[in-house]
Amino acid sequence: MSRLSCLQTLCLGVLCATLALTLPAPEAVAKSDKHSQGSKNDNRGQQDKQNQRNGKDKEQKQMSAQQASAQAQSRYGGRVLKVEPRGSGYNVRLLQNDGRVITVFIGD
Repeated sequence: MSRLSCLQTLCLGVLCATLALTLPAPEAVAKSDKHSQGSKNDNRGQQDKQNQRNGKDKEQKQMSAQQASAQAQSRYGGRVLKVEPRGSGYNVRLLQNDGRVITVFIGD
């Protein structure tokens, strides 16, 4: 064998040994994939349930600025001047028919 072939064979052997030592065993990869898929599915299920709960809570609690405006106008009369979000509801400023300006809170 020529000197170059021996050097190439040696380098190839060292490279293969290095790769073999750094890569995990196939059984370990298969086990970790099964474990991680199970936990991913569990986490995904928990996240979906939590998102559904949060979505229902938001649907029940949230009202739009237009809804708050309409509600304030029907309760107190007058013309809506301004609607500002505040906490879990809205501050609605109304100009009443007698010229007074009032601010009311419309919330849940």
